[in-house]
Amino acid sequence: MQFLIDDDRNMRRVKTYSDKLEFLWGKYLTVLNLIMTLSGGTLLVFFNSIKLSDLKLYKSTELIIIGCIFAVIALISSIFWRLVTQHFMEIEVFGSAEDIENYYKLCKIDNVTSTYKNRRIRPFYKVIYKVLPSITITALVIAWAFILIFIVKNS
Repeated sequence: MQFLIDDDRNMRRVKTYSDKLEFLWGKYLTVLNLIMTLSGGTLLVFFNSIKLSDLKLYKSTELIIIGCIFAVIALISSIFWRLVTQHFMEIEVFGSAEDIENYYKLCKIDNVTSTYKNRRIRPFYKVIYKVLPSITITALVIAWAFILIFIVKNS
């Protein structure tokens, strides 16, 4: 009987932690999707605010090019950051590869993802996961700085 009580207590604990983990990953992805949107939106807003036909009339056009390059870097790195995050989220939310396979079989799901099966690539993903946030945020801030400087110089 003690085994059943411990098992029930463990199941409640697992349910509590899995609910919290799922909630936190959802919030993290919301922030990450916002950063990705800001990166792409930076390019769209900037290109819509200047007339490309009048590009030669602006001062310091190299600022436009540099700002756009950094915005593209931010966008690309945020996309990769999002993909790597998905990999870790699958592992942490679903658990072991065996548990994931059992879940898919039980629910009769023809799964699309398979990154949870490849454990050898995880160290590479961990490095990327630690580096990409810094690259993304830094590139986005630099893009905004160059765009701001361009706007101030041409006002």
